[in-house]
This record gives sequence, C-alpha cells and structure tokens, in this order.
Amino acid sequence: MTSADLSVAFFLQMFFILAACRAVGWVARRCGQPQVIGEMVAGVLIGPSLLGLFWPGAQPALFSIMVLMAIVTTLMASPLFEWVYGKRARAAGELDALSSKA
Repeated sequence: MTSADLSVAFFLQMFFILAACRAVGWVARRCGQPQVIGEMVAGVLIGPSLLGLFWPGAQPALFSIMVLMAIVTTLMASPLFEWVYGKRARAAGELDALSSKA
C-alpha cells in the first residue's frame, strides 16, 4: 500500500467513523440521551461486535489494519501533544493572553 493509498484509506475511514458517530449521536439526542451515548453505541455498531458478527466481510474491507494503526496512533498522539504544548503555553502565558481577549 503506497502512502497515497494509505492517506486516502485513512481519511475515508475517519469519515465513515465520524459520520456514524454523528448520525447515531443525533438519534440519541432526539431520544433524550446525551450525544456521547450515541457515539459509543455507534462504535459498537461499526465495530467487530455487531458489524463483524452480521457482516464479517465488511470489517476487513472497511478497516484495514494499517489504517487502524494510523488512527490509533493519531488518537494517542493528540492528547500527548496537547498536554506538552498546553504545559509550555501555560508556562509562557500564551493561554492567558488568549482567554483574556475573549
């Protein structure tokens, strides 16, 4: 898989995940539940628990292992970056300047 193919697959899978979360989150809000509950339900619906059970061929077609590793790495690196940058920004007073303008 070339880097271009990996990039396309990554963004398509991220779109699919986010679209499912938004759709099921919207349904949850309409039912009087918090959106995050719907997003968790969407994770179960598109995960191997249900999608893999009822349509086993769709799981490998939708989510290749290389792209899932890229998604997990991105999700793990984002909070770490936020923590490191936020710590430095707070120490430098950059966040105080942003919040005082609002």
